[in-house]
Amino acid sequence: MSLRTSLDSPPATNSQVADLHEVEASSTLVLPPAQESLNELMERALKIKDEPVLELKAREFVPKTAVELFHSDALLIRGMSDEEVFEDIPFTDRPKLGAFRKEMEYMKDTGLVNTSSTLGVPGKGVGMYKPLAFLFNGESSELQHIYGIDSNSCTTETGELIAGMNPELTYDTLGDLATAVRTTNLLSKATINEVNGKFKTKDLVGLAARSITKNPIGDAALNLKIRSIQKLIQQKYGIKLPIYKYDETTGRLTQLDESTMTIRDELNTIRLDPVNRNYRAQIQEFLLGD
Repeated sequence: MSLRTSLDSPPATNSQVADLHEVEASSTLVLPPAQESLNELMERALKIKDEPVLELKAREFVPKTAVELFHSDALLIRGMSDEEVFEDIPFTDRPKLGAFRKEMEYMKDTGLVNTSSTLGVPGKGVGMYKPLAFLFNGESSELQHIYGIDSNSCTTETGELIAGMNPELTYDTLGDLATAVRTTNLLSKATINEVNGKFKTKDLVGLAARSITKNPIGDAALNLKIRSIQKLIQQKYGIKLPIYKYDETTGRLTQLDESTMTIRDELNTIRLDPVNRNYRAQIQEFLLGD
């Protein structure tokens, strides 16, 4: 029995050749990959590609300044006496915080509860009640009562606030009170309004001294007093509060220049002050250290 090689094979017929071509054609046909495969390829390519990682940082919160709050009808002025500031200088050679210290202690602890303040209104002659002041953020403070004039408020033994309740003078918001100051005769009834609230150190935005444009000597003395209060608060509580001048006549709030030259000018001005001129050297030593 003999073996037949491919060389011995008879030539293929035309129909067989056609069949072979059809089989070859069908076996080499390239179909497009499914859509899922394309998505997978793209995802893989993105993972492989070395791109910098973008980090989104939260926008930092920047608190409003006293001037910004003032022009937003949200600056509360807590009037403070100036009588104690230089009171101990003959004995200690240093100014003292006096009532400012007591109120700072309350602010740190339970807060100043049922405390009176006045809403300043730009361009309007709202009074600040006393020559010096704490300045509070009316947007962050816990407000209890908003009244168009002095409400003669007080606190009962149980801690309850008692204040004026005339509905025509009671307002829901600081904005409502500011609008009344601008558009009604409210200032003809009283130059001081009263806003009661709970104030803490977080609500403090500055200190202020009354502007006395017609009395440069008295004005310089008040500036030196509020500068002393600023430094004492910084030394004792570690908080440096910006200082401002408030003009009750024009309703203007401006930041007080804190340059050494300006302080020296104020020290020279009080040489003629019958009350404070004898303490000039001690005040200079405390504020400037020379």
